[in-house]
Amino acid sequence: METHSHINKKFSDPPSFHIPRELIIEGGATAYASLQKLGWDTFTITDEIAPGVIRMRAPNGTHVTMKPGSYPWGGLFPSK
Repeated sequence: METHSHINKKFSDPPSFHIPRELIIEGGATAYASLQKLGWDTFTITDEIAPGVIRMRAPNGTHVTMKPGSYPWGGLFPSK
């Protein structure tokens, strides 16, 4: 799968890079591949920003906001 190979190149050695405070991911396959490669599989849901757009916290403190590719972001990224 193309998405998985792209993610593998980006996260070739997860422990060696900076752990972000916030991670925003669009697309279910992209979210799955990214979080799997990072080894993150336990989360606490903290917010539902819009239908299908959730924000959750990983045990390391990183907040992850994600949504399916076909859903709108809601008010998360307002236009000017």
